[in-house]
Amino acid sequence: LQGDWSSDVCSSDLANDISLTNAFNDFQTLTLTQANNVTVLDANAIGLNTSDVDGLLNVTASDISIAAGQLVTAGSLTFSAGGIATGTITLNDLLTTDTGGMTFDNASLLDVNAGLNSAGSISVTSTALLELQPSEISSFGDIDFSGATAITIEGSGTVVLDANGDGDIILAPLTDGDAVATTTSLRLEAEGAVSVTSIDMLDGAAATSGDLTILFDDG
Repeated sequence: LQGDWSSDVCSSDLANDISLTNAFNDFQTLTLTQANNVTVLDANAIGLNTSDVDGLLNVTASDISIAAGQLVTAGSLTFSAGGIATGTITLNDLLTTDTGGMTFDNASLLDVNAGLNSAGSISVTSTALLELQPSEISSFGDIDFSGATAITIEGSGTVVLDANGDGDIILAPLTDGDAVATTTSLRLEAEGAVSVTSIDMLDGAAATSGDLTILFDDG
């Protein structure tokens, strides 16, 4: 199936897979109402609308986004963008997996502006910058953000990383964001170990607009 429309809706019996892997696909937006495993390849940018996938949701596109108001649920998922130099993944509403984990790969920017709720681990690989806005990121397993070159904490509020099931939290270097305010905090809750490569919050915006508080909780 090849797509080149402004909006597409795909549905299948829950026992059946959907494969949209034509190299010329250009879906712009896509809604998956029900399916087992789904593989999507898009030549350009794609926006995912509210979707429900029972198995693996595997999306590859130059840019991948979920807009506010669009709730995406899958068994497990892999999002791969168009490259560490240009590709982006933007998450503006809750993303959930109910049987497995989440992997985000091959992006210049992974912009997390809403919660992640994973029944497995959460990992970031081959990504230049991970930006976290106040939200709760929860896993049953490791939260491994070591595949990012840097992590910035943006906005005012609390970013919660909660690794359950003896999960570890593994973080790339933490740096100040563009909007670090006095009320910004990062809460790390892990039943396993917590590892942070480095912390540098005293240059640029953080020096003039406030500090980042990091709170530890052993779960």
